[in-house]
Amino acid sequence: MSARHRWSDPYRTEHETNRSCIKCGLIRVTRHEPGHLPWSEWWRDGLKVEATATPACEAATVAA
Repeated sequence: MSARHRWSDPYRTEHETNRSCIKCGLIRVTRHEPGHLPWSEWWRDGLKVEATATPACEAATVAA
């Protein structure tokens, strides 16, 4: 299985864009608020994942 995430179509609101990994359920939230550069947050099972880069796809980790 590929170690890469497979992202859903975006769900956009006024100040954020949400995409979820179809394979492992990780949610990528890109925030784009006025006066700030965009930044990404990562969420899994309702908990924020602290990471400076995209966390690994859990589906690929379990398959390995």
